[in-house]
Amino acid sequence: MADFVIQPDKNIVEMSCSEFAEKAMKAYIAETVTNRSVPSFQDGLKPVQRKILWAMYKMGLFYNLSHKKSAKVTGEVIARYHPHGDSAVYQAMGNMAQAFQKYNFIDGQGNWGAWSGESPAASRYTECRLTEIAQVCLLDKDYLKVVPMVDNYDGTEKEPAYLPARLPFILLLNIQGIATAVRTGLPSFDLNALVDFCIDFLKTKELDQTKVIPLTTINNGKCISTNEEQLNFYKSGGGVLTFSPTYLLGKDRIIITGVQDDFNFERISDDLLEMQEVKAVKDEGSKEIKVTIYFNGKLDQKQVDKILNKLKTKTLYSTNILKNTVDEEGVVVGKYHETNIYSLIKNWCKFRVGLEKRYLTNKVEEIDKELAYQNILLLASSNLKVIFKSLQTTDPKTYLLENLTGLKESDVGIILDLPIKRLSRLSEEETKKKISTLENDKAVLNKKLEKPHLEVIKDLELLKKKFGN
Repeated sequence: MADFVIQPDKNIVEMSCSEFAEKAMKAYIAETVTNRSVPSFQDGLKPVQRKILWAMYKMGLFYNLSHKKSAKVTGEVIARYHPHGDSAVYQAMGNMAQAFQKYNFIDGQGNWGAWSGESPAASRYTECRLTEIAQVCLLDKDYLKVVPMVDNYDGTEKEPAYLPARLPFILLLNIQGIATAVRTGLPSFDLNALVDFCIDFLKTKELDQTKVIPLTTINNGKCISTNEEQLNFYKSGGGVLTFSPTYLLGKDRIIITGVQDDFNFERISDDLLEMQEVKAVKDEGSKEIKVTIYFNGKLDQKQVDKILNKLKTKTLYSTNILKNTVDEEGVVVGKYHETNIYSLIKNWCKFRVGLEKRYLTNKVEEIDKELAYQNILLLASSNLKVIFKSLQTTDPKTYLLENLTGLKESDVGIILDLPIKRLSRLSEEETKKKISTLENDKAVLNKKLEKPHLEVIKDLELLKKKFGN
């Protein structure tokens, strides 16, 4: 009897434990970076935020229609696009809905929390819909036609790889993200100033590296770093910037009317109450920000400055892990790597021009399809007698091909599928007018396609006028 020999499995690859651990860790890091923690430079959104907005768009929760229960949205997101805990989804919704955020992508009704740290009410108590800026600048139906669609987690749905952002939200939203071994933190720039900077680049193809783009905060705080410090941050892609609240100074108190983005009321309050100069700290605002710091007796200027210095914060920002290598068509290539503010602006503009080019090309293709259809109708309108006679034969298709010059076999079905009532109303003159209008529209679009960056400039100026305030 022959010995029984186990043949090795050719599909098994042998490797050391350390080699396997390194490979597995790299795969895990890539997954957390790309699919969870880090925003896309195209639309400035993290994956869960993008999935929420896409789900709301598909549900028809438009800014000019009624609100729907937030629980319905979280259920839809979890079921179709993001199979994780509903608390994580609802927290992301809260970040986009809270009234104190600088740019809201979700218009919420009910208790969505407060700037001082209060959490939103449960999702069964709140309602939501998209905001106008989200629908116009991220979810325009025509621009959505030209973004790549990918499978959802189980392959049963399609979702956009990114949203077609018409504004550089990556530098408008005060984005913070952290994943395994990588981190990103971006301040919020003033919309008007940032758009003007992008327009200058699109016009000149040069980045003005001497121009400071004003930084803003959610609640009217202010950056007090010097111009030199801010310019160094733009160039290096990382650094520390200093922020301070806005305030009014009274005889026996300081009233804070605006705070920086990472202002933590409870922490600041505890720190201030440890000072001998401070008697009490109270949040006296309702919808507006009003934090009053009461003095413990009359203070001189040196003591007041000591309190004010406590309110200033140094915030570390870093742009070192954004995937932002873009070719001339605005298509992303390459992997995550170190970058800076100037590179982000340059590559977002490339992306935006590429998006516009695909948008215009799609419009031309849609007109070509309509022109082909109208030309078939034109042929039909000038040969109605032949068409009606064909309907009396046993083989209308063959009859039309033999008796209508220029008719293609693929076009016969279109004519035969037209209702008799529609055929009888076809007007050769009206059809020619439609064809002329379509050809003029196509000529205009082809002219725009020669310099798509000019169309982007027009669009940015329009959006700045609409949303800049």
